Amino acid sequence: MPDALFLVLSITVGLHVLTVGAATVGWFRVLRDSNQVTQSGEWPSVSVLIPARNEATLIGDCLSSVLENDYPGELEIIVIDDNSEDATLREARRAFASTEKALTHETAVTNVGGMSGEYTAPIADDEAEVVTRVIEARDGTETERRIRNKTAALTAGIESSTGDVILTTDADCVVGSRWIRTMVRRCTLESPMISGPVRFDWREKWFDRVQAIEMTALVAFGAGTLGAGFPTICNGANVAMRRSLLSEYGSATVAADEVLLQHVAYDTDQEVIFEAHPDAVVETGCVDDVAEYIEQRSRWAWMGTRYPYAIPSLVAVSQWFIHAALLVALIAAIAIPTWQPVVIGALLVKMAADGLLVAPAARHLGQNELTRTFIPASLLWIPSAVIIGLLGTFGTVHWKGRRVE
Repeated sequence: MPDALFLVLSITVGLHVLTVGAATVGWFRVLRDSNQVTQSGEWPSVSVLIPARNEATLIGDCLSSVLENDYPGELEIIVIDDNSEDATLREARRAFASTEKALTHETAVTNVGGMSGEYTAPIADDEAEVVTRVIEARDGTETERRIRNKTAALTAGIESSTGDVILTTDADCVVGSRWIRTMVRRCTLESPMISGPVRFDWREKWFDRVQAIEMTALVAFGAGTLGAGFPTICNGANVAMRRSLLSEYGSATVAADEVLLQHVAYDTDQEVIFEAHPDAVVETGCVDDVAEYIEQRSRWAWMGTRYPYAIPSLVAVSQWFIHAALLVALIAAIAIPTWQPVVIGALLVKMAADGLLVAPAARHLGQNELTRTFIPASLLWIPSAVIIGLLGTFGTVHWKGRRVE
């Protein structure tokens, strides 16, 4: 093997081991911290925001799971219907109307750009503990509708919410009965943003298992980098934030989960926390086919090209180069057998580092059985990371039928 190529491979894999090793230490740190927290004082008011687009078949289960939470403070639950083309709006209203816990029901029709609109009067109930609202977020023009994304809808929800803590999830997710309590207990003025775990509800399909173990790896890496002191990523399906952040950054930035995380972590003396407790877990489904998988992951990669701070940007770029270097070396080793021992050795070192992070995370998230899929999945991550990184950087990214800009 040429010395230059050997040097590149050694540096890239060594960098990966250092990065993932630090994230592994950080992962165990957030586990320790999550187990030591107890709630003290008064519970803040909470707004749970659920942006939804074309989720008619799933939003009922989502809202049922949220309404099953027994939160001791003031609570409002807001669904933001983002120009759905199915019965999402009707199903959200039906879910609220069919439960005794949704004692107050208000429906709003809102223009995303100007936040103008007409509101129906809420149903009066002196004993109401939970306020439920459905906002229909309507873009101003046909062109805007084609390029809107989840952040725009979430911005509308933030601007209409009232809670001291804003808690977000997605309409295709279900949460546990203590999810709100568990996330909110960590969300203080000193720690104004909390990221939580998301896991995939996998079935026996091998493709689902691959997606689920990859999600576990991403969650563990995001949590681990937080715990290690160089925050990188989070998942907007499970984030809590203080309303005080609105005055510092504005609703559009607050709605952009990873961007907000980095602003708080790198631009303030406040703290971002990962809440690792099992009660904080949010569960969602896998995508059905490879095309949806590529679209989803490309959108995630697209977000990585827009990070506002150097450290998370460098981590994202370095991860792409690490996988690209390994892919080139593996392809070259097929044609040049003398390279194979070194290339295979580098691959095994990378997989071992990844396994030390992913295995305990899968066990903690109740998905220990997924570790059987780790080896084939980690092999697929190498070409997948390279291709999806290129598509997210240079291609056109879509979200639910609309171009993301």
